[in-house]
Order: sequence, then structure tokens, then C-alpha cells
Amino acid sequence: MKTDSNGSSPRLISDRVRVTVPAALAEEAATIAGAILGRPVRPKPTPEGARLLLPLDPKAADADTRVGRIVAAFDELERRNAGVTVSLEREQWYADEDRDARHPEQFRPFLAAPGLLVTPAWQPRDPAPGQQVLAIDPGQAFGSGYHASTRLALGLLRERTAAVVPRRMLDVGTGTGILALAGVIWGAAAVVAIDVKPEAVAAARANAARNGLAAQVQVADELPPIEAGAFELIVANITADVLQRLAGAFVSRLAAGGALVLSGMLADLQSEEVAAVYEALGCRRAAARIEGEWEALLLVR
Repeated sequence: MKTDSNGSSPRLISDRVRVTVPAALAEEAATIAGAILGRPVRPKPTPEGARLLLPLDPKAADADTRVGRIVAAFDELERRNAGVTVSLEREQWYADEDRDARHPEQFRPFLAAPGLLVTPAWQPRDPAPGQQVLAIDPGQAFGSGYHASTRLALGLLRERTAAVVPRRMLDVGTGTGILALAGVIWGAAAVVAIDVKPEAVAAARANAARNGLAAQVQVADELPPIEAGAFELIVANITADVLQRLAGAFVSRLAAGGALVLSGMLADLQSEEVAAVYEALGCRRAAARIEGEWEALLLVR
């Protein structure tokens, strides 16, 4: 059994099977996979042929059994098509796995977005011409900016603030506060930063003070009431299941014409599922960015 550094079992947040088949078998493979999963599967063209991503329920007790059925079905597809190779790979992601730089020796200054240098608090840097410096001490919180999901969120946040400067911004799952602080640097007049983890709340407050932005950033451990006012921009770098669960709460707090920057999703399946939930609530996709397996979305109400 997989365990974390404390010896406990980390939470499985995504489980899927990646299937690669020749292009000529893409539709047949999609039909086979759809029958096993009980839902339509769309193949995507790749240089190798076609790719199918088959999601499994991370909480399901029969996931291994379903994987066995997938393997058997595609073994049979290979047997029916002599000389054809079908590639299968099971991919699992656990909460916080490879999501950040946790130790000081792993955290180095880096350009997180054009004009924004993120640097460890213990390794100060003077800004270059036209550059701003954001000093971060991750502590035990997520969000030094190293992980692709954070970089993607920063990129879309910069893109949105360059087009429309928000008066009020909400950052959910703030971690170290890096997105909230970047929002202020890029023009947001006031930011409410939310995290349920006490260590993240402490880190975000400390980093806001460290960068002289405590007056503009309010850090709390729960969403503000709707009556407190709408936000022109909401950013959330959290897991796909939470993005879906909080969709109604987010949209109800979003001003008309406001935007959402959502990150922390695996590309393709998770991003499509998340986007569909928000589109049903009156949002439209304005942009999407992908880095490796991760994707971030910019949606406008």
C-alpha cells in the first residue's frame, strides 16, 4: 500500500487507464471502452494513433476488477487484429503527490509569469528592470509555484488581469497565498484568500505581510457570505472533484461578466467534466492552458 512520509495512506484523487491504439481502431476501441464504463468515450488523435482516457472512480471498491475487464477486452482486440499493438497504462494521482517543492533546498527563484519573479523568502533577490519580486515561504502549505497547476493558474490570472483589472478577487485553496498576492500585484484592489488548512492560513498571512500586501489580502478559512458582495474574479487551484462540488458557490459569488480561473485538473477528462458543470451554470470557456498532464481553464460568466 502506498504511504506518505508519516506512514499513513494518502488520498487517491484520480484513477484512470490510458489506452493507445492505431488510428484505424480508434472507434472500435471507444465502443469497447464505453461498454465497460457505461458512458461514451471519445478517442483523441495522437502521433502514435489514438488515445483514450478511461476514468475510474477513486472511491470504488471494484476499480481493480474494472481494470481487469479493460485489459482483457483490449487483449482480445489485439488478438482479432494481428500485428496490432495496444498500449495500456494505469495512472493514479494522490493528494499532494509531486504537487510542490516542500523543502528549502528544492525551492529556487524562478519566473512564474512574465514580469513576476517568485523567490524563497530566505533567498531575497532584487528585481530586474520591469520585474516584480514575490517572496514566498511555503512552510507546510501548497503553492510555491513550482507545480504545473500553479504555473497554469498564474498564467491565466495574468492574462485576465491584463484585460480586466478586478476590484475584488477571491482565491480559494490559497495555500501559501501565491495567487492572491499575484492578483494584488497585477492590480486587484482587494483579495479574499480562503483555505481550510490552518497551516495554509498561517502561511498565506505571513507571506502577505512579508510582501507588504497584508492590507489588501484578507485570509480566512471559509467562503465569505454571498451578502458580502460579488467578486469580479475567482481563482481556485484545487482538485477537480472540489471544483465541481463548489461550482454553485463560486458562480453565486461571481459578478456578471466576471471570470473564473480554475486549475488543478488533469487534462481532457477532468477538465471537460469541470467545464460542463460551470457551463450549465451560465459560464463559457474563454481560454484553456495545458502543461503536461495538467490543465487550467478561464471561464467568463
